Amino acid sequence: MKYFLVVAICIEGLCQNFVTTEPQFDSYQACENFSHQAVRHIQRSLPDSSGSTYCLTQQQILDLAEDLIQQDPAILQDLDTKI
Repeated sequence: MKYFLVVAICIEGLCQNFVTTEPQFDSYQACENFSHQAVRHIQRSLPDSSGSTYCLTQQQILDLAEDLIQQDPAILQDLDTKI
């Protein structure tokens, strides 16, 4: 199974989500290992930031997007979807 890295980061109250455009990891563990490295780098570079990382399959991303759209259809106006 392939995994995407999803990063949610907030800096001074402004939050943004980033998702790799292609699945980058062949295992959940490989994605988790990379995400820990990414968190350490972000914390050093942006010490006042906060956020989370997630390792998701394509189906999990699609399910999450569907849930978000059902909660707020206007969200589609802000998305540049390439899934």
